[in-house]
Amino acid sequence: MTRVHIFLISLVFSLGCSTDNPESETDISLFLETNKGVLFEKYNPTDVLRMPYCRFTNNLMAPIEEWFDLVIWGEGCYRYSNMDYRGRYDSHEITKDSATEFQFVLINNHMSGVGILTESKRIKTFKITGDILEIKEENYDDNIITSNWSSTYIKSARNIDNLTMCND
Repeated sequence: MTRVHIFLISLVFSLGCSTDNPESETDISLFLETNKGVLFEKYNPTDVLRMPYCRFTNNLMAPIEEWFDLVIWGEGCYRYSNMDYRGRYDSHEITKDSATEFQFVLINNHMSGVGILTESKRIKTFKITGDILEIKEENYDDNIITSNWSSTYIKSARNIDNLTMCND
């Protein structure tokens, strides 16, 4: 081979090969990676069935763990929940992702009660400002809002391993 051929082959290989490794599924969310394992407790809870504690995981389809307290005031028992969105929605889209804010849209197409194809969207937003976490959820059918709620939490130092879990 001539030097020109060797040079051209080397050039093709060096331009065609990338040294960048693709991101793994768990590295997609900056917010979840940054806040993984951070515990929050409900700020001034008053509901009979409330979520006094929540903690983030680094899993896009199951981003938050929750502990529900079944007593209005005092130390009752807790139920654990880890909402896993896999299999419940047709698709999802991350619309905001920073160290302090994470928003994603869950989309599901289904037949309405009158036989019309309907697109349902659930928009979940998690926003941290200092030690305060605000969780918002908006639900839409064909871009018409059907329900919404928000809740505020504060960073907690409690050891949740000592919670009394309910017997089901």
